[in-house]
Amino acid sequence: MIIAGPCLYTDESITDEIFDTALKLRNVADIFRCKLWGGGTRAEIYNPGMGEKGIELFNKIRDEIGIQCITEAQIPRHFVVLTKNRIESWIGGRNSQNYGLIEKACIMNLGFPVIIKRGFGMTTFEVEGIYDIVTKIHGKECIIVERGINTFDRTPESRWSPDLKCALFMKYNRPDIFENFMVDCSHSIFKSEMVGDVYNAFKAIGVNNFMFECWAHPELATSDNGLAISVDDLKHILGSK
Repeated sequence: MIIAGPCLYTDESITDEIFDTALKLRNVADIFRCKLWGGGTRAEIYNPGMGEKGIELFNKIRDEIGIQCITEAQIPRHFVVLTKNRIESWIGGRNSQNYGLIEKACIMNLGFPVIIKRGFGMTTFEVEGIYDIVTKIHGKECIIVERGINTFDRTPESRWSPDLKCALFMKYNRPDIFENFMVDCSHSIFKSEMVGDVYNAFKAIGVNNFMFECWAHPELATSDNGLAISVDDLKHILGSK
């Protein structure tokens, strides 16, 4: 499974860019990703995103281009709105152990798996636990997304680090999780020129599910532009596409 698309639908000025990106990804990605609700770790980069006003564009992308859309849900109400509009969702790293939110996702994500991004400080044991809670207690299909963890390297340029060891642990000890293991190649490394290397590293050990931040024109990226790649870059990375 390949999930790709822009980081955040920040405002109406990039509406055409987001639609154009989805159009270019139609035969490249399985699912189109873009956050409707944003945030930010610093005041100077904070952006709440388009929110529910962006759903109209997502419906247009699905109906006219024919590609399913996915976005991050941050509060219970988001699941209600997204399910009503047949839009998939994931739970972000900062909410990965918000059990009430996870339970809401299990109730509302009718027909869709519960996708949870691994928290930045979540241990491998805790990743197993979240997966088992979703699958064994709530009886839902679950996908765990490796999006990078905190390490001793905390320079602003490094952000987080992709955890190959966690993937290998799942491969040899929890093949059920490994089969549903996805790697966010963009946010886990935060350098556009390294995205392809992250993909190749995890692909080499058998991972088959990946997420990318991807734009038709990366120079127009209004958030996380240091990790954004173009659709042509993604085609090159995937090789056979």
